[in-house]
Amino acid sequence: MTAPEPPSFAAAQAIVSTLAQGGVRYCCVCPGARSTSLALCSWLDARIRVTVHHDERAAGFFALGLALRIRNPVAVITTSGTAAAELYPAAVEAFQSQVPLVLLTADRPAYLRGTGSNQTIRQAGLFGPYVQYSVDVPPLAAASPEREQPGLRRKVLDALRACQGRVPGPVHLNLQCEKPFAPPEASAPAVNAPETAALPVPAPPRLTPRRLAQVQEAFAHARRGLIIAGPNRYGPALTAALTELARAWGMPLLADPLSGCRFQGAGAEDCLVTHYEALLQTQALDDLRPDLIFRLGALPVSTALIAYWQERLRVRGAHVYVNPAGRIHDETGAVTLYAAADPVWLCRELIPRAPRPAADRAWLEAWASRERRARAAAARFMAQGDAWDGGYAAAVVAGMPEGSALFAGNSLPIRLLDLTGNPAARAFTVYGNRGASGIDGVLSAALGVAYRRASPVVLLIGDLSLLHDLGGLAAVRLQEISNIVIVVLNNNGGGIFERLPAAALGAAFEPLFIAPHGLTFARFARGFGLQYARADGPAALRRRLASALAARRAALVEVVTDRRQDRQRARQFAAALAARQCKENTL
Repeated sequence: MTAPEPPSFAAAQAIVSTLAQGGVRYCCVCPGARSTSLALCSWLDARIRVTVHHDERAAGFFALGLALRIRNPVAVITTSGTAAAELYPAAVEAFQSQVPLVLLTADRPAYLRGTGSNQTIRQAGLFGPYVQYSVDVPPLAAASPEREQPGLRRKVLDALRACQGRVPGPVHLNLQCEKPFAPPEASAPAVNAPETAALPVPAPPRLTPRRLAQVQEAFAHARRGLIIAGPNRYGPALTAALTELARAWGMPLLADPLSGCRFQGAGAEDCLVTHYEALLQTQALDDLRPDLIFRLGALPVSTALIAYWQERLRVRGAHVYVNPAGRIHDETGAVTLYAAADPVWLCRELIPRAPRPAADRAWLEAWASRERRARAAAARFMAQGDAWDGGYAAAVVAGMPEGSALFAGNSLPIRLLDLTGNPAARAFTVYGNRGASGIDGVLSAALGVAYRRASPVVLLIGDLSLLHDLGGLAAVRLQEISNIVIVVLNNNGGGIFERLPAAALGAAFEPLFIAPHGLTFARFARGFGLQYARADGPAALRRRLASALAARRAALVEVVTDRRQDRQRARQFAAALAARQCKENTL
């Protein structure tokens, strides 16, 4: 007679097999005793590919990056105690960015809580408001665990539905595990769970006829409309729809680096505006006053752009914001009409209603001409070859291959990309952790994007952000990632603060905010098995980047910059673009 499976193993098998049936294909496992059942069942299920990580925080962000790329839930398994708490930063980012993650944490049984039992913390509800679903799973009955498995499977399906619903995000299953955690001889079990129908994909929301008519009326009354594409993950379908909408209505398309529109390749030059950050910093767009803002996605990186729409529409004008998830990204209170709809569908509804010819082509040409001059001025400025952070960011953009991916770090790198990211002839995808915009986990998330991806990934990251997640480099060797090139901007501390009010704090500024570390990254890179090179100047970075991409081996390229000079050059760059604008072209 075959001995029954231990209850913890039976529960883990029910959870893992249901996740696999629901479409989960990747699981990041962190070693631990209490999580043995979950880890082993994941390892034994042929439908799931397991990656093993020493650092739970890095594992959480690796899973987040992978989920970003495949647009499907990725699971993470940890043992009990602070190991589970290490997932909190990734949970916050996933919740804010609407990325589907399944957080599986093993726990001590409930009767050990509050007893001082080793490695026992309050894990039930650990992630608070930053998960879409949370359940504390008690141990299955030792006598007949199979009786309780159907109820457990229903909970897992509920979690998957919440994870992939209209508002995607992380979910948490906390499994109380009793010893023994596995049978004496664990082998791949037959899939004996009842087959589960594929989870229905929520239909993209559409507007009521009344709300659609209100949006159409706002467009019909507008003579000087702007389309602003913020960070989103709709991909090429939205890029194509927005470009067509801009052309049909004669509206400039202002494209955030994470919008999917800025780096779509050649073909959108007639309506695409990308140098608004520099021109807004120098008041070179003050005379262009829109009467309609049509905005999609999260808030843009550019605070100058946010201030612009708040000021220009203060007295009159419509601000239509589209977000199907029911969240309104509007820190200034400027939105006048909210559309909870699929943005691709809404664009397609609006395109046929455009006037023929489109209203006030002079408005679009005013923006287009300034964009052309700004691009020409940017090219001349960059041709000087100065070694500053913005020049290095522009060199990275210029060196991106067709179909590749760029992951932009927070704080300075994403802002430099916004300032100097001139659209290239080659199309590539840009990723970033802009939900909570932290510097933690940026490296690991980029490695998750790169994992098992055919085309190369370039990570543009700051020195403090890389130091924060340095242990994540272990994944390069552990997961055999060979298609990533890390470009680190080393300005010896928190260079972003040179651009913030803290810079005026005198003697306290450098030790409290810059926090110089005096480190370079050659030994770190080689210690983790990466090729290393240092580039002195943007032209050298282009060569180093091209060489590393051609080698198809993980590499780190370091550039050392002066944060004070960088701030000065950024101002000069913006001034150079503003100086090229013709004053007579005002409206």
